[in-house]
Amino acid sequence: MWIFVEPLDVWLFRDGKPFSAGEQSRATGMFPPLPTTFQGAVRTAALAAALEKAGLTFAQFNGRANAPESSEKILQQLWTRWGRGAGELGQLRLRGPFLARSGSAGLELFLPAPRDLVVVEDAGRRVGRVGALRRLGGAEVRGGLEAPARAAWPDLAVPWLEAAEGAEPPGILSVEQFRQYLLGEPVEVGDAAVAHDRLVKSDTRVGVQLDRVQGTVMHGRLYLAHFYRLAPGAGLAAEIRIESEEPPLPDRGWMALGGEARAAQYRKVGEPVLDPIEGNHFRRDLQTRLGQGRRFKLVLAAPAVFEGGWRPDFLHGPGFSGRLAGVPVKLVSAVVGKPVPVSGWDYANDRPKRLRWAVPAGSVYVLAVSEDEDRDRWVKTLLDGVHGRPLAQSHEDEAAGLGLAFVGAPPPEEGRRSAGV
Repeated sequence: MWIFVEPLDVWLFRDGKPFSAGEQSRATGMFPPLPTTFQGAVRTAALAAALEKAGLTFAQFNGRANAPESSEKILQQLWTRWGRGAGELGQLRLRGPFLARSGSAGLELFLPAPRDLVVVEDAGRRVGRVGALRRLGGAEVRGGLEAPARAAWPDLAVPWLEAAEGAEPPGILSVEQFRQYLLGEPVEVGDAAVAHDRLVKSDTRVGVQLDRVQGTVMHGRLYLAHFYRLAPGAGLAAEIRIESEEPPLPDRGWMALGGEARAAQYRKVGEPVLDPIEGNHFRRDLQTRLGQGRRFKLVLAAPAVFEGGWRPDFLHGPGFSGRLAGVPVKLVSAVVGKPVPVSGWDYANDRPKRLRWAVPAGSVYVLAVSEDEDRDRWVKTLLDGVHGRPLAQSHEDEAAGLGLAFVGAPPPEEGRRSAGV
């Protein structure tokens, strides 16, 4: 079930950095919000609808109030479906949220642009091409990735882009543009570099800390908070799945989303939003492209938390090799951004969640498959087991959709050069 959520006011989405009004002067934000933030709002809205239908309250669901004995079976079903706390999320699975725009042609979805894509002028057209991975700690890279200089989050452990003069990275890509990129084709970006700014405006506001006891403002406790104002027709889209014959949400409804629980309205989306990059036609085209060499790309569409910082958990040792969905692979190169803080509030224990650092969305890993692997088998295995699925450390991260990844093909000329890798 896909839903499209539109704001009724400005939205406030904080990043994972700690903030206390009066102690810090600026509450930094991020858009789109973390999948964990959106999942909490969806779960609350779905539970509210289910409890209202059953004639129960949140206090009874959480065990803080006695429920009628006749409702025990219903509560057991709800606990199985939705879990009983922040660490028990039941059967709920999420992909998204993604920036989206509703129009006469339907819902247009936007994904974060891969970080190895740069925009250049080509015969009067704005075209996105994969940039050359040239440098590693000041040295030219020739066919491999050296060991990291630092173990925690090595800024110089991966090649970075040395783009042509005047080139710029696009901000977001439509699903059709993302399809072109995954197939290794030049991307007709148009105005993708500014589309995000047209749909989402940052709205900085001044706040003041309140005295919790007296309910009055506190002298000298001013701070800035980043709100987000969306253009008409813009909103967030996400896929919600649950192991049940009943849909997780009614077809239409309301929900509180983000900081200060700002109101939003949602509706079910009928069209297959990600079909251009997940449908059978795309899979056939991608299989053909991947069959031209031994390399493939792993593109993150959502932040991913790895034990090794920037390094995915399936890669080990100084050679950065391992198995992905059972396929033996080795890291060739990568383009990652600055780490993103992932945290939140643990309502069950009334305290902040542990702060973790995530690889940002849009990060790209180029991997090579062993020559011993049958080409048709490893391509099918990756498409079935990795494409459009989360690379997650825990059940909680997987349920929230952290580490959502897509498989892509390198440009044709790179694929031909790497056929023997």
